[in-house]
Amino acid sequence: MAGSAADAVAATAKKTKSKSKAAVAADPGSLVLAKVGKSTITRADFETRLSELPPQFKAQFTTPEQKRQFLDRMIEERVWLETALDAKVDQRPEVKKQLEAQRRDILIRTYLGETMQKAPAPSDSLIESYYKAHPEEFMSEEQVKVRQIQLADEKTAKQVLKELQKGGDFAALAKKYSKDAVTKDKGGDLGAVTRNGFFGSLGSQKALADSAFAAPVHSVRGPIKTAIGWHLIEVTEKIPAAERPLEEVKPLILRQVTQTANQDFYQQSLAGAKATVGVTLESAAIDSTLFARKSPIEMFREAGEVPNVDDRIAAYHKVYETYPESDYAPQALFMVGFVESEEKQAYDQAEAAFRELIAKYPSSELSSSAQWMLENMRSDKTPDFELPGGMGEAKQHDSPSNTEPTPKAGGKP
Repeated sequence: MAGSAADAVAATAKKTKSKSKAAVAADPGSLVLAKVGKSTITRADFETRLSELPPQFKAQFTTPEQKRQFLDRMIEERVWLETALDAKVDQRPEVKKQLEAQRRDILIRTYLGETMQKAPAPSDSLIESYYKAHPEEFMSEEQVKVRQIQLADEKTAKQVLKELQKGGDFAALAKKYSKDAVTKDKGGDLGAVTRNGFFGSLGSQKALADSAFAAPVHSVRGPIKTAIGWHLIEVTEKIPAAERPLEEVKPLILRQVTQTANQDFYQQSLAGAKATVGVTLESAAIDSTLFARKSPIEMFREAGEVPNVDDRIAAYHKVYETYPESDYAPQALFMVGFVESEEKQAYDQAEAAFRELIAKYPSSELSSSAQWMLENMRSDKTPDFELPGGMGEAKQHDSPSNTEPTPKAGGKP
């Protein structure tokens, strides 16, 4: 009987194994490649991740060895994911905020992308209407066609000019004398140029372009000196500015009207979505939020971060003037005096600030520090008290001149 039971168990295990093999054969993607903690990496997971790679990276994982490296990376990634989940990193407030922000952005981007795909394409009639309504946008630039003879020096240029004036053939003389290998065998032809002065073979040559636009057709100008030599030029044709044909500028118009149409479609879609979802504005709450005054501690901290000395003093003054009854008022007033003294050496202004502090806030713990500054700021003594607002020791902010053995300017002898 014991033997029969063992045989039954073995037969069941064999059947289960056979079913498992059959299932894998039917669905190869379910084949488990690795078990990592509580999760698995299947063949389908592996192939999906490979297929998601950009083409330039996908080519790096074609051989069995390269694919094994990719699988190892997936395992490494899954190990760290499982470890992070076990440590409940996903439950941390700051991580939850980031995950929610990513979720929000993905949902909006996906839905909005699908919505904008429904925007109608601009019609041909709309494109034509835009073309007719904005002719100034589609004017070709005024151009002149120019040919040249480029020479090494002014003397040679003048000699060639004399030959031209005697009736010499421009193209023949260009072929004979021109130093420009690109144009000499083409009769010196530089092609058309606009007023910006850019020639295809010479680059930017504004002086040549200016001379060409000022010259009548078939007239020779020169010698003209540029950084690359001396030039004789002839204007062979003037092409006035003209309206470019619709077919030529249609792609440009299409981009412009599509952008406008998409903006209109977006606003229409947004208005529809607002109506469906329902939006109610609480004006009083909005105003109280938008126009709320900063707290004294915010103003005081921001004042301390202002890099410009005069602007920093003004910011401290603002704290004092806005919140004269707060604990930060005497602190701000003290910092006005301290900055005037230690950074600007403006002792009279500093003295006024310290005296105002002592008079208005006699019970403030800064009164004694203000009195010390009144008695010692013009000397070479270094303060040994703390600055307000957690700014550290006063001596750390003391001006460099305080470290010198000689008194400050205007100080005691």
